[in-house]
Amino acid sequence: NNTATFTQTVTNTTFGYPDASDRSSSIGFNTGQGLLVAAHTTPQTIRITGIRAFITTTSNTIFGVVCDANGAIIGQTADYSVVPSDSLTYKTINFTTPITVNANSNFFIGIGQRTGTYGYFPLGTQVESPARPNTFASVTPITGGTPSFTTSLGRFMLEADIEQVTLPVTLTTFSGKKEANKNVLAWTTANELNNKGFEVLRSANGGNFSSIGFVASKSTNATSATNYNFIDEKPLSGTNYYQLRQIDQDGKSSLSSVVVIRSASPKLEIANIYPNPTINIINAVLNNDKEERITVTITDMKGNVLKSQAYSTVAGSTNISINVASLSAGTYFLKVNNEDDKAIQSVKFIKQ
Repeated sequence: NNTATFTQTVTNTTFGYPDASDRSSSIGFNTGQGLLVAAHTTPQTIRITGIRAFITTTSNTIFGVVCDANGAIIGQTADYSVVPSDSLTYKTINFTTPITVNANSNFFIGIGQRTGTYGYFPLGTQVESPARPNTFASVTPITGGTPSFTTSLGRFMLEADIEQVTLPVTLTTFSGKKEANKNVLAWTTANELNNKGFEVLRSANGGNFSSIGFVASKSTNATSATNYNFIDEKPLSGTNYYQLRQIDQDGKSSLSSVVVIRSASPKLEIANIYPNPTINIINAVLNNDKEERITVTITDMKGNVLKSQAYSTVAGSTNISINVASLSAGTYFLKVNNEDDKAIQSVKFIKQ
């Protein structure tokens, strides 16, 4: 059969697809320019300090990049002028400031190739057969854009140097519900390290958030579950969007997922799914007017059920995450059935 098993190198300080085999070829844009990237996901928040690339040219200019799932550049090193001694070795190009990638994010690492005085192919590749899909890609223009995936160029010899991030807080749940004329938010942390507290943010449109309060940490350092709540005494009319900004003692912060509460709470519905397209994880925001045991399924375009799992919703907004890494690239539906097993809604998403 047309399958193979590959080992990915992952340590506390680096990750990448290259193995110990020899370089087989070189790739690049010849006389043009663009980005050569490899797709990854991370189960925890990391900071990328540099890009390691196997160089196969003796001159010209390259730079390191980190791109989001759509190919937009979120971090770029200064230009590096290749010297002859770099040829046929791994060269690390460091970022001035480490690039933070949040947990469960889909992203790309790679290099950019500037137009040279002659055609050149700066990046080494290794034999990979059969080639894994939706992993190695080129991006043009050089300023970022939609990745063009390839399975014919081999395994890109790209790695990233990282420093792991010890998160001040692990947020396990965040939900909201309407009680009379007030909106009640509740969240739970699994552990806290140097946590100052939580700024509660609210928006009328899901985009422009402003602060409406602050909840101090119950324990600056904790290793067990800690519960919090916040009451919005005067919610906006219509729909209210809420988000938490967790702030640690040195001022660094991170944002939670968004909870949605409507004045007239709807029956069970899928309010949002993200990221879409996705590579490994699909997140769904479910609104409901009551606590209910529901079933979420993933189906293909023919209606075949590929994944099915039961969840409990609150009266308000509930966030769930589903691992779709094992699915082949293509188009799928996320469907929700209520406790009576009645189909409520389905939303299309793309697996890369």
